[in-house]
Amino acid sequence: MTTVADARLRGLRLGGATGLFFGLKLAIGLLLLTGSARWLGVAGFASFSQAFLYLALVTTLSAGGAQNGVVREVSAGGGREATARILAGALLIWACVSGFAILVSVVAAAPLSRLLVGNATLAATLPWLTSLAMLGGAGLLPCAVLTGTGRAPTALLLQAVGLLMGGVGAVFMLSRGEAANAVIAFAGGATLTTLAALIITRRDMARVPWRVAALEARRLLAYSVSFAAVAVITPVTLFALRAVYRDAFGAEALGLWLAANRISDVTSQLLGLFMVQAFVPAYTSRPDLSVRAILQRQTLAGGIVVFGGGSLLFWLFSDFWVRLVLGTAFIPAIPFILAYMIGDTLRVAVSIRAFSAFADRRLRIYVAIEAAAAAALAVGIMALTWIGRVDAPVIAYPVAYAVLAAALEIWRLRESNQNIAQNTNTL
Repeated sequence: MTTVADARLRGLRLGGATGLFFGLKLAIGLLLLTGSARWLGVAGFASFSQAFLYLALVTTLSAGGAQNGVVREVSAGGGREATARILAGALLIWACVSGFAILVSVVAAAPLSRLLVGNATLAATLPWLTSLAMLGGAGLLPCAVLTGTGRAPTALLLQAVGLLMGGVGAVFMLSRGEAANAVIAFAGGATLTTLAALIITRRDMARVPWRVAALEARRLLAYSVSFAAVAVITPVTLFALRAVYRDAFGAEALGLWLAANRISDVTSQLLGLFMVQAFVPAYTSRPDLSVRAILQRQTLAGGIVVFGGGSLLFWLFSDFWVRLVLGTAFIPAIPFILAYMIGDTLRVAVSIRAFSAFADRRLRIYVAIEAAAAAALAVGIMALTWIGRVDAPVIAYPVAYAVLAAALEIWRLRESNQNIAQNTNTL
């Protein structure tokens, strides 16, 4: 039986592993950013950035968005046979997506290259890059199995090895001025993760009939749809809001807002990584409501400490941090950045409710919470922009998440009271 102390220790271990992996990811990203800017020139930097963006997009789509569903379903238990069925269904989705993506990259290599860099110089590279991205994306699925079976630190270690090897290869190619080969080298690193993950999870695999794998794939597609919806809602909303804001206040004001957005993207990635790697498996594997409540409170407290502490440090030394990371020209962005850091602290409570719904298979609620956050932000920014407030994002972002967090807490208390009343009537 898992005690509260065991759950706390596991949470700390997972949190530490997540933080270390994310730190490595940030370090590699900074090296690639600095190296590509230094060794490739402006045109080469643009080509590398576009090809790298293509790689990131294709890798994300390679598993069909099923990886989070695999984490949730495997965490629910069912033994090795159930895990084998889930993995077989996910790999079936991956095979279908991979075949389609590779075919498109071969047939439409030249148009894709022109879309990315304005000419056909990447046409010969894109099919290879797509194939490597698909191989690397396959590793997301056995890593999801590891996460779902309580071996998230191992999954993160395997991903870290691939990230490190790919990063080293990419930096070496960048030093030689080879932008396309740098992206291929980076993609190649992820294939090491795939190979190692498949070896480690070989005991979780078994021969699964085609029809059974197809049924599991169909069930996992519900997670894929929710993943796609969440991945689309916020970016599309932000693109529209930025266009309105730019027309109202100009490109310079938009640049200050985007600086805050970029920093917020980093914290959002960290929060999302922790929720999938640590929170969802722990929450799903513990059906006891009291244990789940403790886990939610611990996650909320940890998020407030991490993100609230970051906000405090930034507030105390904001001028220093902005000059160091962004430059003197972005000093006016300080209020935007601070507001977004406060909003990200409030966002922890919203994410806990959203991923709790995800773990409970209440996928419509999960998507609805994310959509409500985007809608609240849109209403706030549009209203403030309409009355001429250039600080619209400064006000709207933290207020949107504060209001949504409060609304979700009221909704939770109402559900809790209804359950208590139903149990009393039953007795």
